[in-house]
Amino acid sequence: MPTTTAAAISPSPTDAPPPAPVVTEASEAVATLEQVEEEPFVVECYEGTPGPALWSDGTTSFSQWCFDQLGGERYLESERQANAFECDGVTCRNPYTGGSYPDPAAIASDVEERSRADAEASGCATGGCLEAYRACRDGLVSGDGCAYWGF
Repeated sequence: MPTTTAAAISPSPTDAPPPAPVVTEASEAVATLEQVEEEPFVVECYEGTPGPALWSDGTTSFSQWCFDQLGGERYLESERQANAFECDGVTCRNPYTGGSYPDPAAIASDVEERSRADAEASGCATGGCLEAYRACRDGLVSGDGCAYWGF
């Protein structure tokens, strides 16, 4: 009876996959840009106003994660409260901080009404005359122009 022998055929060097790298420490497991294409990630959240961040690609822009981590909602609420003045025609008050200041609308209208009444009592009713009256009254001009109108 004839005997046959079979020889194992080894793959050619071009058919074999490259050997897997052996990694012994985490610092050796560095992927190149060609190996991994990923989106930029947050490297650092900037302190101060919540949201701005340094990204892994070197850019600085808003990060919702940094906004949330640094209390962004609390920050926005405190900004709203700091600027929430309610004016009643005499005084503007902040119900959150207790701060107050005179209502500018009330001051302007009161001064304007007195200016107009005083000027009209002097025989001045035109816009230019009212401007001249205010300039004389506030010391911006003096002399014959003011004397002519009796200011």
